[in-house]
Formats: sequence, structure tokens, C-alpha cells
Amino acid sequence: MPRSRHTTWKSPVRIACAYLAFGVLWILLSDSLVETPARTIQSVKGILFVTLSAALIYWLVRREMKVVRHTTALLEAVTEGTTDAVFVKDREGRYLLVNPASAAFMESEPGDILGKCDADFFDAASAKVIRDHDLRVMESERVLTELETLTFNRTTRTFLATKAPYFDAHRRVIGIIGVSRDITELARTQEALRASEERFRSIVQTTTEWIWTTDIHGKHTYSNPAVTAMLGYLPEEVVGMDSLSIMHPDDQAEVARWLPRCIADKCGWSGVALRWRHKDGGYRWVESNASPMLSPQGEVIGFFGADRDISIRRSLEEQLHQAQKMEAIGQLAGGVAHDFNNLLTVISGYCEVLGSMLGEQHASRPILEGIIDAGSRAAALTRQLLAFSRRQVMEIRIADLNQIVTDILPLLGRMMGGGHEVATELASPLAAVRVDAGQMGQVLMNLAANARDAMPTGGRLRIVTRGETITPD
Repeated sequence: MPRSRHTTWKSPVRIACAYLAFGVLWILLSDSLVETPARTIQSVKGILFVTLSAALIYWLVRREMKVVRHTTALLEAVTEGTTDAVFVKDREGRYLLVNPASAAFMESEPGDILGKCDADFFDAASAKVIRDHDLRVMESERVLTELETLTFNRTTRTFLATKAPYFDAHRRVIGIIGVSRDITELARTQEALRASEERFRSIVQTTTEWIWTTDIHGKHTYSNPAVTAMLGYLPEEVVGMDSLSIMHPDDQAEVARWLPRCIADKCGWSGVALRWRHKDGGYRWVESNASPMLSPQGEVIGFFGADRDISIRRSLEEQLHQAQKMEAIGQLAGGVAHDFNNLLTVISGYCEVLGSMLGEQHASRPILEGIIDAGSRAAALTRQLLAFSRRQVMEIRIADLNQIVTDILPLLGRMMGGGHEVATELASPLAAVRVDAGQMGQVLMNLAANARDAMPTGGRLRIVTRGETITPD
């Protein structure tokens, strides 16, 4: 509360007047006991000295009280203007002083709080938390800062309380002085942030994608455990490693070409296929995605990325491409075989007509039979090609498996190419089978193609036939 102007000078005047009255009374009483001609002059001099001294005392006291009032006003402004709770307690925990912020939380007036303890306002558990903190401060005679979670009128809030021992003039602890700040919202935000960080850490640690960060020079600054399954390195082995040092040489040149542009444009990349070197020396295809990491000034300081292993997908794509080529070849072969078969039909027809015109003993009869036999073999070859192209209708009949293998061997040899050998072990005798000869040839062609792909540097393909007895067991 501000003091009136009358109050500001009243105390110094009282002190000066009391001193003046006491001094004048003392001079008059002491001079009355002395009978000298100069007694009156001495009294006047004494009264004048006391008057001047009283004026000096008034000036000094008023100046000091002005300083005290100014300091008191500043302290009142701080304690009443702050949103932090400021309080003073005695050793028993009774409040000696509270500011409006303290009273507001307790939903009381400051005057109603003075002389009471925390148990009068908080639940038993909260009051014990506060009292234990107070006791630790008084026993240690040190400033202590602790979190206090308190419940008042079924409302729970968190405070950051800093308390210091309250000393008397003889340095004896007579209570505590405290400042408490409500950090409930901050604590909730920090807890939400901690939970979010924990979720993010769990995702990064358990995902099968390789999560990484690099600095502006391309050195890895972080790696999650997925790198071990993908490239064979431990995360700590990757940290500090130059990313280009484990990249395929062809990809190094490509990355070195467009990476400076990403830094200049402050952009990342998406869906880029790269080859990383595995710890075993081989390479793995990955699909790389990354975004730039920016400093508070907006400058690129590194990259954050996630790479997915696509080695299996690339292998399947290559197999699909090869199958598409084989299908195209089969379609071409089927078309050629179909046209060739039409020509063979004409040739065979003419041969049959010519055979009916020539007698059995005609000198040209062996030549004609050679043409007919060659036509038959050519027809068998066209049937194989049509089966390969899947343009032949299924024709199930009793057939000799050894003969099917023998007939298709020349085609297998040409398909396998140089560096590969085709060998056969055909059982004899071998029971006949009921099968489509063309489809069986297609099966052998597919098996030979797979064997060839499995032996890129050359090898030996062995085709074996034998009889097997299959029982219900």
C-alpha cells in the first residue's frame, strides 16, 4: 500500500523533535544546578547546538528512510507483479508472507493464509511433499530446487520450487524463503515430446529400412540397426564412414554430379536406385530417399535418408525381362514354324503324289524316301517349335521318353550355347509313357534354360531317364 505524504515525513520529525526536547531539557536542568554569571549564555549555546543536531538527525533519518522505502517498494512490486508464488515460512511451516500469486492458487486472500500451514490447504500427500522439501532446506542450510506435484481442490499441478533457508541476525535458521513456478503446461509438453521421441526411436530402431544421416561432406553421422541386415556393417562402423567409399564406382560418379545441385537448391531426392557395397564385397541394390537438414540460418548441414533393399526386386525384374524376351522369341519361332509347317505340308503332299507315280523298284525311289524322311524330321522340329511357342494343341499319346529326349537334343545344344555340354543317361529298356511329346519337349527346354542361367560361366547339363515305382505310401 502507498503511504501518504504526511506519513513520509512524520517519523523523521518525531525523532528530531524527541532529540531536541531531550537535549533542551538536559541543558536547562544541568545549568540550573550551576550558579555562574555566564549561565544564560551557556544555555543558549547548548540549545542552539542541540537544535542544529536535531536538524541534522532529521535530514539523515529522512534520507535513509527514503532509501528503505524505495527498496521496499521495489520488493513489493516484484513479489506482487510476478506470476511466481513467493512466500516466507517459519520453522513450523506457518506462512509469514505470501504474494498475490500464492494466494490465487490457494483461492484465498493473503491475510487468510498468514499463520496457517500447507496442511490447511492441500491434501495430505501434497502437504507432506512440501514439508519434506522445507525440512531438507533447513537441515542442509542450502538452496534447493525440486519439482513438487500438488493437488488442491482436486486440481493437480506441477511446480518448480526453489527454496532457501531464512536466517536471523545471528545466522540461525528460523524458516524458509521460497519461489515456486507453475510449470504444469511445460511438464505436459515435455512429456508429450519425450513420448514422441520414444515412438520415433522405436520406429527407427525396428524398421527394416536403413535410416541414416550424413553431414555436408557425406560422412555418416547416424545409422539405425537395419544397416546390418542390409550391408553387414554394425551401426557404429558406419558412423564416420564416407558414403561414397561404399558406393559402386559407377554410382559414385552419378551422385557426385547431382549432389552439389541438391545442396544448392536445398532439396533431396526420391526413388534413386544405388548400389552399396556389402561387407562381404558384393553389392546390394537400394532405393534411396533423402531430405536436406537445415541449420537455423537455413543452410544445408547434411541429409536425412531412408534406403530400401531392392536387390530381390531388381533380380525379379531382370528375370521378367528375360522371360519377356523368351516369349517374344517363342512367338517369332512359332510364326516361322507355322509357315514352315505349311510348306512342309505341300512338300509332303507332292512327295506322296510322286511316290504313287514311281514304282517300288524305281531307281529314284531311295532319293524320294530320303526326302520324305527329312520332311518327317522337319515336321517333328516344327512341332517342337510350336510347342515352345505354346501354339500347339495338346496331343496326348503313348510315347517313348528316350526318343523325345533324343529328338530334342539338337535344339537343346543350340539353345545352351558354347561353353555348355549336354549329356544323357537313358535307361533301356524304359516303359512307355502317356504324354504330349511337344509339351514334354517344352519342359526339357525350360529346365535347360534354367540350368544355363545357373551356370553363367559354362558347365555340364545331364539328362537322365529311369523307371520308378510309385506306391500309395
